[in-house]
Amino acid sequence: MTPAMTQAPTPAEPAEPIRLNRRQHAKAVTRQKVLDAAENLFGTVGYKAATIRGIAKDAGMSTGAVFANFEDKDALYLAIHGHPALTPEQGLHLAAALRRAVEFLEASRRTPFRSAYPTCWPTAVKSCRRPRPR
Repeated sequence: MTPAMTQAPTPAEPAEPIRLNRRQHAKAVTRQKVLDAAENLFGTVGYKAATIRGIAKDAGMSTGAVFANFEDKDALYLAIHGHPALTPEQGLHLAAALRRAVEFLEASRRTPFRSAYPTCWPTAVKSCRRPRPR
């Protein structure tokens, strides 16, 4: 076989699923209920208006159950969204940056990239090239 025709290595056999004992399973279920309730509340009333009490109530849990799984409302938001909650000022800056990005993309569609950005053109072309098969 030629090097191009060799088969890719097969992935290792998946490990057996980790079995949780009853207590670990209950904790995982509680954590997921809290996450679901928090995501729902953040989406309906917003981050600022959402409270730990409200999240606990929607999850059918005590506030202690929420705090047993998450340090605070910020930790909950981070677990759901993967980033900290933005302040209103940060949200405005992000929205403005996104508007500028959309305007740039729309303008680049109307104007050939090469003439609009002559200094960037060689680098852009080079980064878009795919290696040719041999």
